[in-house]
Amino acid sequence: MPGNPWLAVANAAIFVGSHWLPVGSPTPGDALTSASLLAPALVYAVLWLGIHIPFHHLGSANDGSNSIYIYAYPVQVLLAIWRVTRSGHLAHAALRVLAAIPLAVAGWWLIERPVLRSRKWSPLSAANRTPLGVNDPVPLAASIAERVE
Repeated sequence: MPGNPWLAVANAAIFVGSHWLPVGSPTPGDALTSASLLAPALVYAVLWLGIHIPFHHLGSANDGSNSIYIYAYPVQVLLAIWRVTRSGHLAHAALRVLAAIPLAVAGWWLIERPVLRSRKWSPLSAANRTPLGVNDPVPLAASIAERVE
């Protein structure tokens, strides 16, 4: 378990500093870059943050992470078709995030959340409910058994 905060900071600094090392090609995708070689150094820092930052309840009520996962790729492809990649990596990344987040929020509220709420419903739970206006606490199955006898 990552427990040393100074080691986490050092690994993050190594990763950030690796962007200025003259290794590989400056064009992503052409060859191995220094950042891709030293990316494992970032793992320790991310694990340390995940364990020690007290955001355990963040997203427990409304979690749109699955929608981000679903909509991010189509947004990336659409932006690539529109040749937004020519404007640079930073602009392309910013547009990807700005376009995917509203789709993810809409996907959570309009699709995922209603589906997750409806999975608690079953025909048996609906049949055992007391009809509106009836104060009889006897479950439906017991009342049917009494009528048959």
